Amino acid sequence: MRLQNLRILSFQVQELASTLFAPLWSSCSEQEGLLPQGRSFKAQVSADRVDAAEQSPNSSNIYSIERSAGSQAILGIMKRIASHFPLLGILVVVLLAASLSGTSVEGLATSRLKVGFYSNTACRNVETVVRAEVEKEYRKNPSIVALLLRMYFHDCFADGKCDASLLIKKNTGFGFIPTELDSGSNEGIRGLDFIDYLKRTVVLACDRKGDIVSCADIIALATRDAVALASRRAPYELKTGRLDGTESLMTNADTLPSPGSPISAIVARFEKAGFSPGETVILSGAHTVGEARCKFFSGRLSEPDPSLNTTTLASLKKICQAGGEKRAFLDQGPGSAFKVDKSYFVMLTQHKGVLQSDQDLLTDPQTKDFVQPLADGSEDNFATQFEEALKKMGNLGSFGASGNIRKMCSVLN
Repeated sequence: MRLQNLRILSFQVQELASTLFAPLWSSCSEQEGLLPQGRSFKAQVSADRVDAAEQSPNSSNIYSIERSAGSQAILGIMKRIASHFPLLGILVVVLLAASLSGTSVEGLATSRLKVGFYSNTACRNVETVVRAEVEKEYRKNPSIVALLLRMYFHDCFADGKCDASLLIKKNTGFGFIPTELDSGSNEGIRGLDFIDYLKRTVVLACDRKGDIVSCADIIALATRDAVALASRRAPYELKTGRLDGTESLMTNADTLPSPGSPISAIVARFEKAGFSPGETVILSGAHTVGEARCKFFSGRLSEPDPSLNTTTLASLKKICQAGGEKRAFLDQGPGSAFKVDKSYFVMLTQHKGVLQSDQDLLTDPQTKDFVQPLADGSEDNFATQFEEALKKMGNLGSFGASGNIRKMCSVLN
């Protein structure tokens, strides 16, 4: 077995040990004096990761906790557990091997994600294949950009992992377990069939091998390429190697912000995922190519919102007179509905925000200082920050990632 596989195994075994031997783990932690009393294994690793990221913000791998105090604590505790349970001796050997190799336990779990992950596989051309198919779809249906961005965000934020769990139509096991697609947050979500099509196309290009490229990576790559087309820029560099999730729970998707959520709730939800208020505003820029059904902003029309531009108000009333299921572009800028550009932020400064949560970005104390600079700045300024935020979002859940490669994106293996 290669060293990388041993490292990944070491992390998985630690997770198992911390669950099966929780009482002993707690006791040994306190006796060893290396972990704060009452702190779990997972909590210590998480705290260690945050400390390392803060100490090395420019590191190529912000999750690296190489030879950190927390890692040494974990090794010490594992040795003590092994002394009580000799059968766990092999676990200690694996852990020590990982430590001596200069790679941290947490770093091991994230080492799967890298640029060009598929370059030495039968799917070495996967990025070229996906890009070509996205470009063909974009020429026929430019709204695919908004569909993919919504899908990408909802998949990554629901359970904090970019694992294509959103695509699952039915969970396995006994009884009916609602999936993320059953959540009201994902009502009207579109583009799922396109991902299934991309998966089939990728498999054909990979010598008909369906267990190499994950559906999660296909979503990430397709979104990256769609954004590049809509912004008229070269595709940004993207790490691949994601795994597909093995369950999909409606309760996870229910935590996603809604169009009527106050800014405080939206910022809090993004901060929980590791994004600052400024990054929250940047990612809101995805609405530059988005749409919303009239029912989500009809309240601003029936009792006219004084903060809404009167010309925009009249235009939206005309669109929505046919009913709440009609759709309006979230970017009301002329000729900008299918472009990834800064027009969305310019529109907010002109009080032309369609959703209340969009317009409130301009006035809420937590976000107002970020909107005007984006509106006044260059297109390159917004595009660069938006790409960086998307890359960061694509890394959600990469620490401790577990899963498999689905043969069909909408069906669990």
